Amino acid sequence: MDKWKRYYVGTVREKEDDEYSKQSMSRQNKFFSELKKENWQLRTNKLKTRIEKIIVDARMQNYEKLKSINIQEIVYERKREKGIDVMLAIDLIVGAVEDIYDMAIIVSSDADLLPAIEWIRKTKNKQVMYVGFSIQNNNNASKPLYSMIVNTDIQRVLIETDLKCFIK
Repeated sequence: MDKWKRYYVGTVREKEDDEYSKQSMSRQNKFFSELKKENWQLRTNKLKTRIEKIIVDARMQNYEKLKSINIQEIVYERKREKGIDVMLAIDLIVGAVEDIYDMAIIVSSDADLLPAIEWIRKTKNKQVMYVGFSIQNNNNASKPLYSMIVNTDIQRVLIETDLKCFIK
C-alpha cells in the first residue's frame, strides 16, 4: 500500500545570502519531487541548527599546538534532525497495531528505533528488514549499526558500488 511507503528526513532551510543553503534546498526539493512521482509520502521536520563548542584541552590530540597559537575553543554550527526518529517509531507501531504491513523495511541506522522495532516484532509478530550502508569516502564514513543487524529479521548492507547505478 503506497500510503505506507514513506521517506523521513529533516528539511534544509534557506539562509539569506547563503548560496550553499539555496543550492541544498533546491537539490532537496528536486529529490522530493522525484520521490512524489514514485508515490512516496514525505514525512519531514526542519533541520535544527545549533552552535556547538569544543574546549581545547589535554583530551584532544595535538592540543598543545592549538594552545600555542592561542586557540582556547572551537565553535561551529551543526545541523541536526530532531523528531524524525519519533515520527518513524510512531508510524511503525501504528502500522503494526492497524495491521497495515507484514514487514517494515527500515533504511536507518538510528538506534533510537530499537524499542519500537523490538515491540512490533515481539508483540505484533511483524518482520523488520534493516538496510544499512558501509561506505568509506573522504568526507564521510557510513557503517551499518550492529544493534540494528542483530535485532531485525532480515539485513542488507549496501556498499558504494551497490549504489552507483542510482546516482545521476
